[in-house]
Amino acid sequence: MNATTSAREITIWTIPDGTPNRDTLLDNVDIIREVNPFWYTLAADGTIEGSARDLDFFAELSARGVRVLPTIGNAFARERVHRAIQSPEARAAHVELLLNLVLENDFDGLDVDYESLYAEDKEDFSLFIEA
Repeated sequence: MNATTSAREITIWTIPDGTPNRDTLLDNVDIIREVNPFWYTLAADGTIEGSARDLDFFAELSARGVRVLPTIGNAFARERVHRAIQSPEARAAHVELLLNLVLENDFDGLDVDYESLYAEDKEDFSLFIEA
Protein backbone atom coordinates (compact mmCIF):
# COMPACT_ATOMS: atom_id res chain seq x y z
CA MET A 1 0.00 0.00 0.00
CA ASN A 2 1.22 3.47 -0.74
CA ALA A 3 0.72 6.57 1.37
CA THR A 4 -2.34 7.56 -0.63
CA THR A 5 -4.26 4.36 0.11
CA SER A 6 -2.94 3.51 3.57
CA ALA A 7 -5.62 5.56 5.36
CA ARG A 8 -8.42 3.86 3.46
CA GLU A 9 -10.23 0.85 4.77
CA ILE A 10 -12.01 -1.62 2.54
CA THR A 11 -15.06 -3.36 3.92
CA ILE A 12 -16.68 -6.27 2.10
CA TRP A 13 -20.26 -7.39 2.62
CA THR A 14 -20.79 -11.05 1.86
CA ILE A 15 -24.05 -12.85 1.25
CA PRO A 16 -24.88 -16.48 2.08
CA ASP A 17 -24.50 -17.68 -1.51
CA GLY A 18 -20.75 -17.09 -1.24
CA THR A 19 -20.49 -13.75 -3.03
CA PRO A 20 -17.77 -12.60 -3.23
CA ASN A 21 -16.05 -15.93 -3.39
CA ARG A 22 -13.47 -17.23 -0.94
CA ASP A 23 -10.54 -16.95 -3.34
CA THR A 24 -11.29 -13.30 -4.01
CA LEU A 25 -11.36 -12.54 -0.30
CA LEU A 26 -8.21 -14.52 0.49
CA ASP A 27 -6.34 -13.02 -2.45
CA ASN A 28 -7.06 -9.54 -1.12
CA VAL A 29 -6.60 -9.82 2.64
CA ASP A 30 -3.77 -7.33 2.41
CA ILE A 31 -6.25 -4.55 1.55
CA ILE A 32 -9.49 -5.77 3.18
CA ARG A 33 -9.92 -4.57 6.76
CA GLU A 34 -13.41 -5.82 7.53
CA VAL A 35 -15.89 -8.43 6.32
CA ASN A 36 -19.62 -8.20 7.08
CA PRO A 37 -21.39 -11.47 6.31
CA PHE A 38 -25.19 -11.14 6.10
CA TRP A 39 -26.10 -13.77 8.69
CA TYR A 40 -28.67 -12.33 11.09
CA THR A 41 -32.09 -10.69 11.12
CA LEU A 42 -34.05 -9.13 13.95
CA ALA A 43 -37.18 -11.29 14.06
CA ALA A 44 -40.71 -10.01 14.63
CA ASP A 45 -40.69 -11.47 18.17
CA GLY A 46 -37.45 -9.66 19.06
CA THR A 47 -35.18 -12.67 18.80
CA ILE A 48 -32.35 -13.03 16.33
CA GLU A 49 -32.85 -15.29 13.33
CA GLY A 50 -30.03 -16.79 11.33
CA SER A 51 -26.73 -18.38 12.12
CA ALA A 52 -23.05 -18.06 11.38
CA ARG A 53 -21.81 -19.99 8.37
CA ASP A 54 -18.35 -21.01 7.19
CA LEU A 55 -16.84 -20.30 10.60
CA ASP A 56 -13.52 -21.91 9.67
CA PHE A 57 -13.19 -19.64 6.66
CA PHE A 58 -14.04 -16.50 8.63
CA ALA A 59 -11.66 -17.59 11.42
CA GLU A 60 -8.94 -17.78 8.77
CA LEU A 61 -9.75 -14.25 7.63
CA SER A 62 -9.63 -13.09 11.23
CA ALA A 63 -6.28 -14.79 11.78
CA ARG A 64 -4.99 -12.88 8.76
CA GLY A 65 -5.99 -9.54 10.26
CA VAL A 66 -9.47 -9.05 8.79
CA ARG A 67 -12.13 -7.98 11.29
CA VAL A 68 -15.31 -10.08 11.11
CA LEU A 69 -18.45 -8.11 11.98
CA PRO A 70 -21.59 -9.93 10.86
CA THR A 71 -24.50 -7.84 9.65
CA ILE A 72 -27.83 -7.89 11.46
CA GLY A 73 -30.74 -6.39 9.57
CA ASN A 74 -34.41 -5.79 10.21
CA ALA A 75 -35.73 -6.94 6.82
CA PHE A 76 -36.94 -3.32 6.36
CA ALA A 77 -39.56 -4.01 9.06
CA ARG A 78 -39.46 -0.80 11.08
CA GLU A 79 -41.90 -2.09 13.70
CA ARG A 80 -39.36 -4.72 14.78
CA VAL A 81 -36.78 -2.08 15.58
CA HIS A 82 -39.38 0.17 17.18
CA ARG A 83 -40.31 -2.56 19.67
CA ALA A 84 -36.66 -3.36 20.39
CA ILE A 85 -35.65 0.23 21.21
CA GLN A 86 -38.85 1.96 22.41
CA SER A 87 -37.99 2.00 26.12
CA PRO A 88 -34.85 1.89 28.24
CA GLU A 89 -35.73 -1.66 29.29
CA ALA A 90 -36.32 -2.84 25.71
CA ARG A 91 -33.09 -1.20 24.53
CA ALA A 92 -31.08 -2.78 27.35
CA ALA A 93 -32.50 -6.22 26.56
CA HIS A 94 -31.77 -5.80 22.85
CA VAL A 95 -28.22 -4.59 23.49
CA GLU A 96 -27.64 -7.58 25.79
CA LEU A 97 -28.96 -9.95 23.12
CA LEU A 98 -26.59 -8.51 20.52
CA LEU A 99 -23.66 -8.38 22.91
CA ASN A 100 -24.15 -12.04 23.81
CA LEU A 101 -24.20 -12.91 20.11
CA VAL A 102 -20.84 -11.19 19.65
CA LEU A 103 -19.25 -12.68 22.76
CA GLU A 104 -20.52 -16.23 22.22
CA ASN A 105 -19.12 -16.28 18.68
CA ASP A 106 -15.94 -14.27 19.29
CA PHE A 107 -16.88 -11.72 16.61
CA ASP A 108 -15.10 -8.38 16.41
CA GLY A 109 -18.48 -6.64 16.64
CA LEU A 110 -21.68 -6.30 14.60
CA ASP A 111 -22.72 -4.24 11.60
CA VAL A 112 -26.19 -3.00 12.57
CA ASP A 113 -28.17 -2.51 9.35
CA TYR A 114 -31.59 -1.42 10.61
CA GLU A 115 -33.29 0.44 7.77
CA SER A 116 -36.56 2.24 7.00
CA LEU A 117 -37.04 3.27 10.62
CA TYR A 118 -39.83 5.47 11.94
CA ALA A 119 -38.75 9.12 12.10
CA GLU A 120 -40.01 9.31 15.68
CA ASP A 121 -37.55 6.55 16.65
CA LYS A 122 -34.56 8.78 15.89
CA GLU A 123 -33.70 9.56 19.52
CA ASP A 124 -34.30 6.00 20.74
CA PHE A 125 -32.18 4.64 17.89
CA SER A 126 -29.36 7.03 18.77
CA LEU A 127 -29.54 5.92 22.41
CA PHE A 128 -29.45 2.29 21.27
CA ILE A 129 -26.38 2.82 19.09
CA GLU A 130 -24.61 4.75 21.85
CA ALA A 131 -25.31 2.00 24.42
